[in-house]
Amino acid sequence: MNTRNFTSKEPLRRCLGLAKSFPKKDLIRLVKISDKIVIDLSGKMKGRGAYLSKNIVALQNIIKRKSLEKEFKVSVDLTLYMELEALING
Repeated sequence: MNTRNFTSKEPLRRCLGLAKSFPKKDLIRLVKISDKIVIDLSGKMKGRGAYLSKNIVALQNIIKRKSLEKEFKVSVDLTLYMELEALING
């Protein structure tokens, strides 16, 4: 039996770019649908998901490390990175 004391019932997810856990609501969800990766702003799309914090350093890390390609096992279109950058920068 797990005896950890959690102070919050808010779900945490791990950011691919920073490898740290953050509240789910503070992250951008990316989903693999067929052989394409899309941004899931609602957080409800079906498919394999991964999370990215709203931080330009996290975005730079996933580009440099090719984290999305490794996680989803597909090639990533450069327009996705441009869309993520626009979303992060507001």
